[in-house]
Amino acid sequence: MSSSAPRPLLLPVRRRDDFDWSELERADLSEGTGLVAKLLAEFADEGGQEGVWLWALVRAKRVLAAAGVRREPCRDLSLFHAARIVGIYVHPDHRERGYGERLFARILRHAQGRFRRLTARAGSETAAGFLEHHGFVPLDHPCVSHFRLVGKR
Repeated sequence: MSSSAPRPLLLPVRRRDDFDWSELERADLSEGTGLVAKLLAEFADEGGQEGVWLWALVRAKRVLAAAGVRREPCRDLSLFHAARIVGIYVHPDHRERGYGERLFARILRHAQGRFRRLTARAGSETAAGFLEHHGFVPLDHPCVSHFRLVGKR
């Protein structure tokens, strides 16, 4: 990629068909994470309704990275006005450019004022390290692995 390429836009996803997800889905499939499929499935299951939010970093309608958050589905944790990070995925060709940080910052801005806590279920040591670097605390709970206080609600 040329250094003169425009910075990707960080956009909310209103409809999946607004963007081209094919390269991101192929990369996710080849890495075997299943994260993009999970993000899109969560969004589709809720029909884009309130309670599930998805953002994409987009250049020329192609999705380079995506992140999602939803109301905490675990019944005992949802009582604490929590939202769960469904995931953050950056295409391997676009890593090390701060895209994961941009998406995380967007999730955090969204959660502040709406929820008291953000939760996550780290699927790897790398994910756990990312969460802990961003102020999440490990939690011994069957539904989630980490949480962070974010707002006053």
